[in-house]
Amino acid sequence: VGDSYTFGEMVAQEDIFPEVTERLLRKRFPEKRFEVMNFGVRGADMVRNLNDLREATEKYGPDILFLCFVPNDFTDDEQFRIFVQNYRNAEKRLKILAPLEKYSQLARFLDWTIFQFRGNQRSNHLVLLNQSFMKTKNPFYHQKHRALREAVREISLRKGAVLFFPYFLSHDEKDLFYYRQGLYTVKGVCDAQKVPFLEVWENLKDKPFNQWWASPLNHHPNREAHARTAQLVVETLVREGMIPETEGMRAEEGAKK
Repeated sequence: VGDSYTFGEMVAQEDIFPEVTERLLRKRFPEKRFEVMNFGVRGADMVRNLNDLREATEKYGPDILFLCFVPNDFTDDEQFRIFVQNYRNAEKRLKILAPLEKYSQLARFLDWTIFQFRGNQRSNHLVLLNQSFMKTKNPFYHQKHRALREAVREISLRKGAVLFFPYFLSHDEKDLFYYRQGLYTVKGVCDAQKVPFLEVWENLKDKPFNQWWASPLNHHPNREAHARTAQLVVETLVREGMIPETEGMRAEEGAKK
């Protein structure tokens, strides 16, 4: 369960990490049967994630649940609506390269660069993200924190884990307030309920942040980022004993090594 990162924005269906996870599991455990269901919804926040998780649990009765958290899942709903509207208005004013963008990737990249770094949208976005984890600035903070706690509790009653994704917005993201505070908040809830917490960035930090973008115009995770996330999920399932390996499989793995 998650937002557009889980939905797989800008990535082919077969390359989204839930799909890749299913293939890896079937390959690793050929004697078992698996079905990985993707409940990612573009634009979902923490409250929507909780509702989707409950619906998935009631309707399908999954053995294992994964909640995929992105730092904007706590965003102030009203301020985010205003931000998106301003973003679109600014975008219209910067369409001087529009006639060329249909044919030129360079034109699209230049337009994006002007929009992001010459305008004030990037800094406004950072302010919005930072305020998401400030109780005094975000009137929806307590509502979304409660939804997070309830979602993690649902996982604790079964099996599963929480994936904490980076936003891929800046090279120093790990040092920014919203990332550190978001990490502290989500990990604290997971630790309190003894649910595994996985920081996705730890598997991606060997490359600059923008090399994980789906395109020069879109900072959603690309195909390789999805592949690494799937590998992280499978490793967690095995390490935490959610899918126990048989003695024969361990012996075979030891022989390979």
